[in-house]
Amino acid sequence: MRSALFDAEVRRRIRDEHALGDAITFVYVGKFGGIYHSVDAYMRFVQQLVEVDPTFRFLVITQTAEIDRIRAHNAYPALQRYLVLQPPVPPAILHQYLSAGDLGVVAIPPTPSQVFRTPVKSAHYWAAGLPLVIPAGVSDDADIAAIEGVGIVVPDIPVRDPASFVRTVRSLLATDRGGLRERCAAIALKYRDTSTMVNELDRLLA
Repeated sequence: MRSALFDAEVRRRIRDEHALGDAITFVYVGKFGGIYHSVDAYMRFVQQLVEVDPTFRFLVITQTAEIDRIRAHNAYPALQRYLVLQPPVPPAILHQYLSAGDLGVVAIPPTPSQVFRTPVKSAHYWAAGLPLVIPAGVSDDADIAAIEGVGIVVPDIPVRDPASFVRTVRSLLATDRGGLRERCAAIALKYRDTSTMVNELDRLLA
């Protein structure tokens, strides 16, 4: 994993293409349902946040079938202006689309077994300079996000107190954005670099 995948030039291009302007933009990459939160849960997350701050935007990168499910959701007509729905992109350029966002969303229910997971999307978000929004108890990523200051840990998604959450988002992003991106990239390298994982596995098996 390269240590820094943020691309400022592509960020401007993609944000201009989708008229995002200076809006704080949440990015979600992946599926819905099963071991992930449902489309309904994610749409409620969007709805509760834009009711507090209608300047927020949400970029969702997912399968075409999932996009169809979002568009068929009963809340979509009211929320479509806040959403940018993007079909899957090649892994080699995923960081370009992540660069267009400001926070990455890990929409995994915090069930007891999730403590044993290591979501790949966390590494992708951090490597592109994005802090996480992540439920407590999901992998050790939630602990890393809180301790290292590279994310916002919530009880679950949708959030319990949208107004407080919005204030926390704005507070996090009001700091040095360049420094925050560098810190996220450093965390990706420290905790999710594949060579580091192999070395750690060798140490544990020795």
